[in-house]
Order: sequence, then structure tokens, then C-alpha cells
Amino acid sequence: MAVNKYAAIRHRIIDQKIGNKYQPYPTKESLRQACEESLYGGISGNNISNSTIEKDLNYLKMEYDAPIKFSRSHNGYYYEEEGYSIDLNTDQIEAIKMAANVLSQFKNTEVFSEFHSAIDKILDRVNISPDIQDKAIQQYVQFEKSPVVFGTGYLGDILQAIKNKVSITIGYKKFQATDEKERSINPYLLKEYQNRWYVIGYDNYDGFVKTYSLDRVTKLLIVGKSFEIDSGFDYDRFFKYNIGITTLDKEPEDILLSASPLEGSYLKSQPLHWSQNVIIDNENECKIRLRVVVTKELAMKILSMGGGIKVISPKSLKNQIAAEIKKASSNYF
Repeated sequence: MAVNKYAAIRHRIIDQKIGNKYQPYPTKESLRQACEESLYGGISGNNISNSTIEKDLNYLKMEYDAPIKFSRSHNGYYYEEEGYSIDLNTDQIEAIKMAANVLSQFKNTEVFSEFHSAIDKILDRVNISPDIQDKAIQQYVQFEKSPVVFGTGYLGDILQAIKNKVSITIGYKKFQATDEKERSINPYLLKEYQNRWYVIGYDNYDGFVKTYSLDRVTKLLIVGKSFEIDSGFDYDRFFKYNIGITTLDKEPEDILLSASPLEGSYLKSQPLHWSQNVIIDNENECKIRLRVVVTKELAMKILSMGGGIKVISPKSLKNQIAAEIKKASSNYF
């Protein structure tokens, strides 16, 4: 019997929960919550129902002959056969290993450079244990869980609209807004930033290029009306001098920052921006210069480093950071 990828993932999660000797006898509700949280990042029941879990349990009994039993005294499920676990078939295991080996050959090439960290995570998991079903790994190694990215269901349609240069209409609801608004957009570009996807395009109502977060899009309609990209739009320059996703109609400025030696070490290992240059680096301070547009994201980056960094110039940014610190301190004193 054919099974889709979401069902296959649910089956694997159910198998792991029932076979977990440290948390035995999971209830039907706990199985549902585990599946929904893993697949959709929540436990509301909007995506997976108890009846779906019942069907999954029956599927495992029929297709895998899984010895699943229900304990009335513990009000939960267990495997009658101690140590039982559903086995992935050999073809599935070999396919994953082969994919990991192929990716390892290309991870340093230019075309895959943006996916380097994702490829490394796959390789790390396979290298730690070739047995991808090795549950004991979780006792010794914890991999970072990526947050659920909302709005990704629109990516395919928007990408096609960009390629075909046809306009779209979206329903858009801003944070803290009480109602949504319809926007007509000529989509130019898709961009990911901090686990969120954004579409950048010409807003036909406001008359300039804007950025919209896909997790706030409530509906999407491909209008089909063709458009030409604004001749004044420069893909390379649009985000070139920006930190983050915010774009302002402003010229970039020279930012001078002074960091402690410790904070400077972090900044050298993970620069704030491609334009960052270290101009002083000694036992007392690490002074860096970067050329960017002053945005909210830049201020947030600086504030996140606390007392380990200070703005030397420009004065406007220095005053902005000081005002934010004063505002934050007023919440505690």
C-alpha cells in the first residue's frame, strides 16, 4: 500500500514514542501531539486528528505486523514484543546514505554555497552513526531543531509568477492588524531571512518596491497580467548595504563600532556584514567599520551584544542605541 511522506513521518514518530522505554505507554493524544508538533510546529489539532492516529496505528499493525497493544491500566500503547521497532527498508536506508555521499562531493561548489550548513547537518548525522535508526544517538547528541517556517506553501506559485513575469494579488495581514488588506504586486524576488520567506516586488497601489513576509500572507491569486521589471530596480544593490530584510530609501553610512576583545572574537568569526573591516585589534578592544544603511535590524544586532560593544559613530545611531537602552532599563528600575 502506497503511503505519502507525511504519513511515513507520522509512522516513524509513533514507532519511536511507543518504543521509548523511558516514557512508556504513550496515549493516543500524546502520539497526536508529537506528530503534529514535529510536522507543523504546534499541537492545536488543526492538522492531525485522533482519527488519523487511529488509522496510522491500524496501518502499522497491518502492513508491518507491529505488535501494538493498548494497556487499560496505563491508558497507553506499548509493543507486546520487547525491543520491537519498525524497520526502514534497505532501499530507503541506502538512498539516504547515497544522497549524503553525493551532497558531500558538491557542498563546497559555488552553486551549493548557500546550502552549506544544511548539507553539513545531513552529513554530520550520517557520520555520527551510519544507522539512521539509531535512537541511542539522541541520548548523546542533540541536533538543533529548525523552527517551522510558515507561508512556504506559496513559494512555488510565487516563483512561477516571478519567472513568467505575471502579477499576483495577495491577502496580507500585518502584525497587530485587525483585518487583512489586498495588495496587487509585480513579484521580483524571493528572499529568506532568519527562517522566514519574503517576496519583494512592485506594489501597484503604492507605486514602489516593497517587501512582504509570506507568513502574513492569507491568500494568493495569480492574476496573470504580465509586467516588466522597473528599470530602476537593481537586484544586486537592493540588499547590498542592508543587514536584515528592511530596505529604506537611504544611502549607506560608515558605522564605527568598538567591541571588547571577547565580543570582537565573535564579530571576527561571524561578521555583521560583508563590508565589515577590523581596523584595531588588540588586548583592549576590537574596532570595526562597516558600511550599511541604518535599519532596525542593525540596531537589534548591536543591542543583542549588550555591554560588549558601543557605537562610536554616526552620532544618530549612537543616540538611537542609547535611547533603546534607556527605554529597556526603565522596565527594571
